[in-house]
Amino acid sequence: MSGESDWQIDTRVFGLNVVYAAGRSLIATAGWRDKHREVDVIRSASDHGTRTHRETTDFQGFHAAVTYRPINALRLRMSLNDVDIDDPYTLATATGDRRYRLQATWSIDKAWSLGASHSRIDRENPTSVWSADTRQTSARIAYSGDTLSMSLGLTRHERARQFTRSVTNFIRTDVFEVRDVADAETVNATLAWRIDDRWTVGGAWHTYDNDGTLPVSRDDRHAFAQYTWPTGYSLRTTWREIDYTEDNIEAYDASILEVALNYRF
Repeated sequence: MSGESDWQIDTRVFGLNVVYAAGRSLIATAGWRDKHREVDVIRSASDHGTRTHRETTDFQGFHAAVTYRPINALRLRMSLNDVDIDDPYTLATATGDRRYRLQATWSIDKAWSLGASHSRIDRENPTSVWSADTRQTSARIAYSGDTLSMSLGLTRHERARQFTRSVTNFIRTDVFEVRDVADAETVNATLAWRIDDRWTVGGAWHTYDNDGTLPVSRDDRHAFAQYTWPTGYSLRTTWREIDYTEDNIEAYDASILEVALNYRF
């Protein structure tokens, strides 16, 4: 028996967006989107002829966002996305996807900046009995001057994913509920000092710790020195130290020397 298959995908999309601006301090947007997709799978077999199977999926959702600037230095933003998917093509695709996000940024003297955000994502598929929820909170402070720039950022990431699976063995069926969680924290810091028109030195530190179902720890540190010629060429040398641990599965340390010759147009 031999055969082949051919796929044909037809998509139709309608959308509507509305924007309201009350001067420079307040901007509100909202929109609606409708998407219809048809997937035809044409299978040809030497002993069964040609058969066509059609899968139809409908997407409907809306989005909204509000940006508010009470003063030039402060910016606040709130956004929402809500999508419902009827009969997705695969069971691994969510039938509901909802995303919320809050953001705030504050600039001080055009050199300092503060930023914070919180996001939430809820996804599910009742047909295949699974759901995934994600929460992430971030904060960052940065300074950018003529000769010195530095930043420090913190991120908290939480994710919970659960699903149900059944196993049948002759006359018995067992149902298993599986839950996978991630509880992670990320810290990153950068520093760069422009000594003069030729020399720039600096470094960075990135760390990631996940205490969830599969504990993972990664520590990445590097330092660099860069020399720039007036002709546009620059030579950058970087030394990196990496420490990585993944539960009791894998662990390694790495020391890496990087040398790069760049040209700026």
